[in-house]
Amino acid sequence: GHGTVYLAEHVRLRGQRFAVKVLARACRADHEVYRRFQREAEVASRLGHPGIVSVVDFYSTREGLPCLVMEYLEGEDLERRLKREGTLTPAELGRIMEQVCGALCAAHEQDVIHRDLKPGNIYLLGGPGSAVRVKLLDFGIARVRDSFITRPNSVLGTPYYMAPEQARGLVDQVDARSDIWSLGVVAYQALTGVLPFTGDDFVEVLTAVCDKEPAPMWEVKPGLSREICAVVARALEKERTHRYADVTAFSNALLRALYNLH
Repeated sequence: GHGTVYLAEHVRLRGQRFAVKVLARACRADHEVYRRFQREAEVASRLGHPGIVSVVDFYSTREGLPCLVMEYLEGEDLERRLKREGTLTPAELGRIMEQVCGALCAAHEQDVIHRDLKPGNIYLLGGPGSAVRVKLLDFGIARVRDSFITRPNSVLGTPYYMAPEQARGLVDQVDARSDIWSLGVVAYQALTGVLPFTGDDFVEVLTAVCDKEPAPMWEVKPGLSREICAVVARALEKERTHRYADVTAFSNALLRALYNLH
């Protein structure tokens, strides 16, 4: 929302294509937005994981506008896939979530919390047959331990996917379990075709996130196993200490349920 992304080709190495994200002119004087733009470059470069989109350069255009040069991806994000297909099968979701959790685990091991996990930031690169490769996008509002760009009581992220502590602006309580909550929302949506928390406006959505319980998945989508529903329900516990302790624990439980392993 703070810039425009262009498809670019290297002027000397013909055929080498990149995505160039340029900060909007209106945001140029906003120091916080600029720092988040720079943070995206720093974090992606620092992580260097094959499941996270790589940033190869950060500089300013001739007009003085900051820009990121990123690897160019061909495919579609999960948001577009869900708009077209409605839902995913447990096996399809398993192939995607296994890779998302692997990339996220690498980020958490380096004390990076994404804070904006949603279908639009999960990019699917096509492969032969049913194969799919996943890239995690947009670390622009990521939190790095002991590094605070976000002011206390600030609410950042996408309301439908925010954990309660994030929705309340409790910045110091946002941790790996907040990202697990967001993945729980993604799993709920991908399997049922609906979001667990909705509202007519920003405030109503955040109120639902903080105070309301979602409809049981087996009621929304009859036929889902109780094992899958239980894993997602635990990821969506309001109290973060009741969720899975880390992404590995969540991933193991979710994949066993999705693949029906006992």
